[in-house]
Amino acid sequence: MAGHLKIKRFIFASSLAACTFPRDGGLVTEKSPPDADFSYARTKRAGEEMLRSVDFPVSVVRFAAVFSDWCEYPPLYKFLHTWLSHNYDSRILGGKGESAVSYIHINELTKVLLSIIHKNHLLPAYDIYAASPDGCTSHRQLFGLATRDFFGEPVKPFFIPKLIAYPGIFFRILLGKLKLTPPPFERYWMLKYLDLQLNVDSSYTRQALNWEPSQRYLIERRLLFLLSRMKSNPVEWHARNEAALKHFSFRINLLIYEHMMASKEKILTSITQRMVAHGSSGIFYHYQQMEANELAIVLNILFDVLAASVQNADRSLMINYINDIAAARYQSGFRADEISETFTLINDVTIGYLMEIRDRKYTRQELYDYISLTLQLAQDEIEEKFELFARRLLDEEVFETVKLRIDGLDVSVEKGTSILDAAKSVNIQIPTLCYHKDLKIAGNCRVCLVELMGSRQLVASCATPAEDGMEVYTNSLKVRTARRTMIELLLTEHNAECTNCYKNGKCELQFLASEFKIINPSYLHLLSEKKNTMDALSPAIIKDDSKCIRCQRCVRTCAQLQGVGAVGVAFKGSHMKISTFFGKPLFDVICTNCGQCIDRCPTGALVERNYIEEVWNSIWDPAKHVVVQTAPAVRIALGEDLGIEPGKRITGKLVSALRRLGFDAVLDTAFTADLTTVEESAEFLHRLKRHFKDHDPTVKLPMTTSCSPGWIKYMEHLFPEFIQHVSTCKSPQQMFGVLSKTYYAERIGIKPDNIVSVSIMPCTAKKFEADRPEMRSSGFKDVDYVLTTRELAIMINQAGIDIKSLPNDHYDSLMGMATGAGVIFGATGGVMEATLRTAYERITGRDVPFENLVVGPVRGIEGVRKMELKIKGALPEWDFLEGKELRLVVAHGLANAKKVMQQVREDKDMYHFIEIMACPGGCLGGGGQPIPTNPEIRQKRIQALYAEELSLELRKSHENPEVIELYESFLDYPMSEKAHTLLHTHYISRIIY
Repeated sequence: MAGHLKIKRFIFASSLAACTFPRDGGLVTEKSPPDADFSYARTKRAGEEMLRSVDFPVSVVRFAAVFSDWCEYPPLYKFLHTWLSHNYDSRILGGKGESAVSYIHINELTKVLLSIIHKNHLLPAYDIYAASPDGCTSHRQLFGLATRDFFGEPVKPFFIPKLIAYPGIFFRILLGKLKLTPPPFERYWMLKYLDLQLNVDSSYTRQALNWEPSQRYLIERRLLFLLSRMKSNPVEWHARNEAALKHFSFRINLLIYEHMMASKEKILTSITQRMVAHGSSGIFYHYQQMEANELAIVLNILFDVLAASVQNADRSLMINYINDIAAARYQSGFRADEISETFTLINDVTIGYLMEIRDRKYTRQELYDYISLTLQLAQDEIEEKFELFARRLLDEEVFETVKLRIDGLDVSVEKGTSILDAAKSVNIQIPTLCYHKDLKIAGNCRVCLVELMGSRQLVASCATPAEDGMEVYTNSLKVRTARRTMIELLLTEHNAECTNCYKNGKCELQFLASEFKIINPSYLHLLSEKKNTMDALSPAIIKDDSKCIRCQRCVRTCAQLQGVGAVGVAFKGSHMKISTFFGKPLFDVICTNCGQCIDRCPTGALVERNYIEEVWNSIWDPAKHVVVQTAPAVRIALGEDLGIEPGKRITGKLVSALRRLGFDAVLDTAFTADLTTVEESAEFLHRLKRHFKDHDPTVKLPMTTSCSPGWIKYMEHLFPEFIQHVSTCKSPQQMFGVLSKTYYAERIGIKPDNIVSVSIMPCTAKKFEADRPEMRSSGFKDVDYVLTTRELAIMINQAGIDIKSLPNDHYDSLMGMATGAGVIFGATGGVMEATLRTAYERITGRDVPFENLVVGPVRGIEGVRKMELKIKGALPEWDFLEGKELRLVVAHGLANAKKVMQQVREDKDMYHFIEIMACPGGCLGGGGQPIPTNPEIRQKRIQALYAEELSLELRKSHENPEVIELYESFLDYPMSEKAHTLLHTHYISRIIY
């Protein structure tokens, strides 16, 4: 098969264990023969010998014992399971405990294989490589490391000589057969390897592949991570390792998938028969009109997509399928209920077959979770799509349309549509610089000029509505000359040292200059006559007047979108510039550091302060342990800067990329989002108790969220009287930072001053937040460096990493596990929804009263969303809340926050709980996200984030096992004295200017 496919190189996975264990202290090398005498070794030997005579290139890779951060190597798993128990055999080691093999981490093995692929053209036609670090690790060493970390003190083993070991194994096998104890993992044949060592010398491989094993992936160092995951997530730990042990997965979704595929033919036959039955003609009319082959293809694809959704525990695959077929089905005359009934039929038949399987290891509820719920979401999606299509048709009938010609093409658009948008509707792109979908029309730049037949003057297409009978030219000589002149004039006052600019390659003016080939400008360069300044005092934003083209996008963003007005237009004529109040630095005015101005600035006049080199230096400092956290909104946007379309989740590839960059631990900010939820819900309930039960007049309600640093600074400037109303909880970023240098440092045994805490955030205001003097509860700066999503993309590109080709990886344990509630912090309404899931369950002992935990009223893109939640069936401890209606409100974008807080200023009893996010859409629309960000892209990111949330097994913050472990071993309980010291803070009143 390989020869037929003309492959470039065949890589054969062999094993170092196929070589005889040296008895004289010798070494196993790449030249050692695979001459061990047991069946597994014989198969590897046969494979190696067979491949010597083939006519295509072959690389034989002999693996050491492969393990991951979840272990997943059966012998090691069994050893740890025994040693860390309190069973009678937990301290027993065979012989002198010197039995030893070499181990290689899966990430290190991946590097070896990638090296072979990259060096394919330089490697010989046949060669053997050893995927292993030098040396080996004995059972005695592993026992000492594991027991000392797990029990907190050294444990002395008992050594059993070989003569006693034989009857010992016999006795254990006998107990297992009598079902008095579990069957032992050990077998008689293992005894002949007692105290033998597979000592490896892989120097040839290292030289040939230019590969060097990383110290952080050695088993002696990585074992601590394995144990941490075992303690923090025991269910997943045992599921993964039992699957590896028995060569098939006990993960329920994979079992369901296997049975689905095994029964696929029967299921599809039954579905087809029911669809074409006489009594079903009204329900499945359009399916019945299909040819038999076409219907079979349609049902096959639908079933395969459903099976893939189950296999990957990813319901978004089904949603994406609906998005792909909806328009075509609608145009073909299908009804939404026709497709929905098809999904119901598939659900009923599939679950019927799966429930008939004997000895099944899943329940009907689990089938509902993985199959029924996925199909229900698909039904909702198809109904929503069909309603949207119907509304569009109605709009076309209701709204008046105009007809015009653009560059010879007939165009029909709704009355009031601009010429710019009319041109876009027929894929004619008119360049712009001041226009932005989020902002009101300005018509400042004049780059979008077009020619109208019969008009002496060119008009700005963004500001001119399309009218009946118009004849528009977007590329006439007159238009091109005017555009070129406008671009040249902008360049005369622009600092055009593009290669030294942070926005190089991302600058809209640079793109236009390149497109119009402005090589020999006609006008004098006037930059030297301008008294331009650079404002670099802020830890978050740099403002460089020499690169400003005065398009006023930033002014309109700050005023219209955010309602802040930190920047504005100063002076007139040739002296006009974008400035702050009296020209003060951004750090000294009302600027909230939200970064929305950066997101919309077409040039490098406004950029984030970047810390890329500082992070690289930390990674390459051997004395530093660099920990990175990633915010939920990063995983659904990073790909946009790396060649992936908006709305695609790349969580696993993000983790892989961070490991490739060299971070020592890759952890999840969503973990501390869960922690924030637990603390914030406890604080909210404490305030409700003081208000409703204790009738304490000093309690501050409504309580507002504190996760958004842009909102916090805005509040400190404009609403300082509400400081006590803000939750005292730190943001997830800062909770993570302080725990990384206390809890994490203590658990892994590293001094806090040797830990560098890096966060990847969608937000520039997080840079300011990390610099606040209040954020040093660990005794150090809690978060050392904050990188935006854009900065991380730059680092990935600098490292030459192709993120599309990376495998999916998992976050490290110990502050790396998150629930769905933590993930939705990235969307507006997410903090409110997560808090309600936890608070309501604490009050009533039941789930929040919304289907599938989806608190619909707080989701959406409206600027302000309100809801009331009535408490029913309160537990005795909370009976004072019985029948009470909690009034809640969500706002995103500071202009909307201003509206809400002005209402509260007039009536403090209006609400009980308020969520405010500074950026439109919440964190997913943050000022540090990939550019562009517009309403359509924000919507795609929202869908991706909710799909990520639905794919997770746990969706309530208080059920996160790692959070539970954190409280049990370190914080005691929510709102404890220690939690308050580390996880809570206070804010200050600031002057407006």
